[in-house]
Amino acid sequence: MIKKEEKMKKVIVTTYYCDIDGCESHGKNTCCMCKRDICDKHRIHDDRWGGDYPDIYCTECWEIGKKYRDASKQIETDADDKMEEQDNLWKEEALKNINKEK
Repeated sequence: MIKKEEKMKKVIVTTYYCDIDGCESHGKNTCCMCKRDICDKHRIHDDRWGGDYPDIYCTECWEIGKKYRDASKQIETDADDKMEEQDNLWKEEALKNINKEK
């Protein structure tokens, strides 16, 4: 026996809107700083850290962060230079120790 019946199905649709310009967004994108929902036009991915899920920033927070990103880059450069200096000192000491044994 086959029974057919017609049923109505209720579907809930979530629509996201950009908190900056009010346009409809294609999914939920939230700025990791100000927590506003943003559209693709106002979204910037931070690729400095790599990985599958980079941080998302709105264009306004990204602009505010320029001076901080520049300062972080300088700190990273200085740290790399200091690490290289330490590696060179280590290498010098290792070579002195080997030459002393000869």
